[in-house]
Amino acid sequence: MKIYYWILTLIVALIGIWLITNFIYIAFLVPHGIPEQLPDDFEAAITELNRSTDNLEFIQKAYDFVNSRYTSLSYKYLTQPEKLFTTNAEEIWYQTGYQPCDKQTYILQLILIKSGRFQPNEIKIRSILSLRPHQYLEINLNQSKIALDMWGADHGVAFGNYYKFPSLFKI
Repeated sequence: MKIYYWILTLIVALIGIWLITNFIYIAFLVPHGIPEQLPDDFEAAITELNRSTDNLEFIQKAYDFVNSRYTSLSYKYLTQPEKLFTTNAEEIWYQTGYQPCDKQTYILQLILIKSGRFQPNEIKIRSILSLRPHQYLEINLNQSKIALDMWGADHGVAFGNYYKFPSLFKI
């Protein structure tokens, strides 16, 4: 009977540690806020994307742009953990290649807001707690919601959808 008690205690402790680390990551390591200034080449990219004729085309082009700039290889954060700790927009912008989903989501959010086409209240950041935290954007456009999952884009998820991780919580 004692062995089952210790196994159960270990399982509960691991789940507690997992929950705490997920919440700490979301609270402190996910980029927040809209900077006043962006690098000139970031602003130029937004200007170029903003030539789109309508908002849906703009969203699609911004999504494709971010997806072409960054990759979301599974578990790459284990070999490049320093990227988990970058929260500055300029630093994220100048890093190419692998970026965690929350950093890509942040860059996409900045493009959407700084374009002048969207207000922050029209864009929701959605978080899913699975084995590791996952983020995607949800945009209200013409009374419909469009999900923008930058990690999912590299894993076969179509534009407008998000990856349905087995999860305990969706925020």
